[in-house]
Amino acid sequence: MDQTGGFLFPPLGENKPSNDPLIIQAAVFNIEVWRVYLDSGSECNVIFEHCFLKLPDALRARKVDPQGLLIGFSGEHAWPLGEIDVDITISDGIYEKTETLDLSKVRSPLPYNILLGRTAMQRLEMVPSGIHRLVKFQSETGIGTIKQISDVKRAEDRSSSVPKDTQEEENTIKIIVNPNYPYQTISIGIHFSDGCKHKLRKLLQPNMDIFAWEYKDMTGVPRVLTLEGKPFVTEHRLNERKHIEPVHQKKRSLSADRDKAARKEVEELLQAGIVRESTYPVWVANPVMVKKGDGGWRMCVDFTNINKACPKDCHPLPEIDWKVESLTEHKLKCFLNLLLSKNAICFKERRSYVPKVGRQGLRHTNRKEPGSIC
Repeated sequence: MDQTGGFLFPPLGENKPSNDPLIIQAAVFNIEVWRVYLDSGSECNVIFEHCFLKLPDALRARKVDPQGLLIGFSGEHAWPLGEIDVDITISDGIYEKTETLDLSKVRSPLPYNILLGRTAMQRLEMVPSGIHRLVKFQSETGIGTIKQISDVKRAEDRSSSVPKDTQEEENTIKIIVNPNYPYQTISIGIHFSDGCKHKLRKLLQPNMDIFAWEYKDMTGVPRVLTLEGKPFVTEHRLNERKHIEPVHQKKRSLSADRDKAARKEVEELLQAGIVRESTYPVWVANPVMVKKGDGGWRMCVDFTNINKACPKDCHPLPEIDWKVESLTEHKLKCFLNLLLSKNAICFKERRSYVPKVGRQGLRHTNRKEPGSIC
């Protein structure tokens, strides 16, 4: 400390200024925690979920419901998973300082365990210097100096090298609902209690018959429903503009693996009665094979021409962010997504819209439209 009462940092000399994030080590109730990120641009203090789950049960029981929103740099809003007050201690081996801080629990794939913002730095009387890789703090007995931990880059590189899908798999467990289809599983978060996981299995397994596990299970919606004693037609038709001529797209060749996947998909649709052969098609479009995350293929259809020929939908889908935020007051969120769990609506017979499939030019027209194809 100099004569004016401020902190002194050593001159850089020949060392280059650092632009790495300032990461230190701290203690939470005498539990050593690595990768504590000091963020002078943040007003809140955060404990990330993967760190929170490793705390003892007695500490996790101190969590309470969140009191407010978290607002990001660009104005986006998010609700934390809860709040917890903990005693955080920083030390350089000689001097130490302890303060009680309120931390917001947040789920994020970042490689850090805790993020300390401006309020924490003020309470702990910390003065960070990123270019020096040092943090100085005022204790009751003197001024302490903490050096940045040496494995910051390795921690960040290790996090960035792990694919997002792998990170999600580590945070979930997969259960089999239908033993006849073991490859179709449901993911449950590892943070759920054993009792909650058991109740979910007990709920899903006895009711597995309500899901469509194969194309043949898609019985579809009847062409005519009776509502209040009156018939109601539920057929789907193309509402194209009359002055636009139908378009027959030129056939596009598929690679061997795509062609094989498309043929298999068409055969399954044929056996289920969802599509049928068309001799005189009106609209003809090419299939587009999209690689799925599990290594398989999803068959979509190039609707570019038909979308241009049909009027725009004046009823857009609701903002997905608003729908997610509306769930914040609920304890559990269900993102159940089983294969082929959509209803099928029959096409009107007078017109046909045909995807061309295969190298031999196999053509089929939809009888039922299982929601969105892609």
